[in-house]
Amino acid sequence: MGIGKPPRDQQLRALIAQTAAKFMVEHGIRDFHAAKMKVAEQLGVANHSHNMPGNPEIAAAIVAYQRLFRAKTQPLALHHLRSVAVQAMKLLESFDPKLVGPVLSGHADQFSEVNLHVFSETSEAVAVFLLNRRIPYRIDECRLKVNAHRPMIFPVYHLSLDQTPIEVIVFDQGESRQAPLSSVDGRPMARASLRQVEKLLADAIDSI
Repeated sequence: MGIGKPPRDQQLRALIAQTAAKFMVEHGIRDFHAAKMKVAEQLGVANHSHNMPGNPEIAAAIVAYQRLFRAKTQPLALHHLRSVAVQAMKLLESFDPKLVGPVLSGHADQFSEVNLHVFSETSEAVAVFLLNRRIPYRIDECRLKVNAHRPMIFPVYHLSLDQTPIEVIVFDQGESRQAPLSSVDGRPMARASLRQVEKLLADAIDSI
């Protein structure tokens, strides 16, 4: 019979996960590591690996917190964000947009942005597309892991629709469409097409 973690360690991990989840939801924090370190400091807990919950534990605690304390407001915020995602995906339809992140998973709230992956032969083509439609944007870059070995740098366009921030990460159209790895569980990110997001919206109407 295997030996599990001592009960005190399990309780401490759960406390840190729950407190970090509350901190992230209440303050719109998206960095799991930063939230864990902040909570550990507040609780006076030594930063040992056996004390620190994994990102999946905190993600589960966020869902539990939203269900308990945001049961009315979070579904409305999520519906709005998915509606904006549909608008953005229709706008960027020529780049085969895919929705990813909390708006797809259902964990998004009023602090969330819409995260899209698009595919283009060049990043500049996206810039030209936005310029031609007089859509203001800010360009940046991000690091994502496409495998377990090393991160790659991708161009990112930040814009907004209906006063909602949208992050558009551009992937090379000619390369493999394997999704990058999620920072939550290390698995390939879930992606959804425009049709799939429209179905999510339609299915959720009766539950709001």
